[in-house]
Amino acid sequence: MSVLFVYDHRFMLKDGEVYSNTFSYSVLKQYVDIFSKVTIVARSIAVDDVDRAHISTGDGLEFIFVENISTFQSFFGLRQRINNQLKALVKDHDVVIARLPSELGLMVSNLAFKMHKKCLVEVVGCTWGVMWNYGGLISKLYAPIFYLRVKSTIYRSQYVTYVTNNFLQLRYPSSKSAKTIGVSDVILSPINRNILNQRVTKIETLGEKIVFGTIGDWSVKYKGIEIVIEALSILQHQNVDFEYHLLGAGDPKKYISLAQSLDIRDKVIFDGVLPRGKAVDKWLDKIDIYLQPSLTEGLPRSLIESMSRGCPAIGSSVGGIPELLDKNMLFSPREKEQLFEKIEYLLHDKEKMIDIAEKNFNKTKEYQQELLDEKRKIFWLMFREDKNF
Repeated sequence: MSVLFVYDHRFMLKDGEVYSNTFSYSVLKQYVDIFSKVTIVARSIAVDDVDRAHISTGDGLEFIFVENISTFQSFFGLRQRINNQLKALVKDHDVVIARLPSELGLMVSNLAFKMHKKCLVEVVGCTWGVMWNYGGLISKLYAPIFYLRVKSTIYRSQYVTYVTNNFLQLRYPSSKSAKTIGVSDVILSPINRNILNQRVTKIETLGEKIVFGTIGDWSVKYKGIEIVIEALSILQHQNVDFEYHLLGAGDPKKYISLAQSLDIRDKVIFDGVLPRGKAVDKWLDKIDIYLQPSLTEGLPRSLIESMSRGCPAIGSSVGGIPELLDKNMLFSPREKEQLFEKIEYLLHDKEKMIDIAEKNFNKTKEYQQELLDEKRKIFWLMFREDKNF
């Protein structure tokens, strides 16, 4: 069986190979194992450095790269050309998987509906939150339109996967006849009790310097990093010694400028990008308190990763974050005073830090890879074998 997988993800190209920080071959092979032949339609960018990326190419995969249609200019011919290309591909494949939110995903799912092809929709984020917080006036004006388009497409789909258990399901409901599942796409290293024991010891022996951390893509505007920097500047006025480490890609200039203006530039440290797995785990093990200040989210994988290392964590009350964290560790997005209060609350109570660390660690047992893979496999097989199309 052949599947057409479509998403606006931008893969990296170098020396004839395809790379990604998200879609490694081990991730994509899960589709190959179920459907045998997978054609991926996405976007691409040529790069010189892929040292920290994962190779995506492998047996059973074919990549087709198209131009960006998330622009005003795309309405002058480009969208029609890509629509025609996708129409031919939908015809030549047995089933379609569309990942949303994305313009390409919307286009191919609507084609699949019209052509009566089996179509599964993967919902991995909140359209409204991304559009409203990402860009300027045009993005905000388009946000309700894009939101309604995505919501309508999901409602029309007979198979839907969500990365959350509740949030995205409530905001983007499926029809009553649809088959749905909530299953995160996080990939965790194996966890054991020693990880939590080491974290408890770290908290008990916590020194004067507190190390905060956040993982994210600094090229997007909805990660809320400026809120953390502003909250930590308050902490400095109380003579608390700290460092704020950030892991990820993107241009940090505006955050550096903000930190300079608040006189904490030497305490805000950008650590670049690390490969997933052991390198990120070691980085997280050095963090005392993990911060997830997002303005919008689906279910943040980096937060789950931090919790799997026993990190006490504080997060904004958006998206699927409340599904993960203790309610006392949530703050309203953009509210730096609330974030500061949560930080101060933890710093003055090691027993509370240990309690939160244990809760976080135990919560991630629900997100172990073998459990998620099995849930996903059962759902995909049901989709593959469904004859009612």
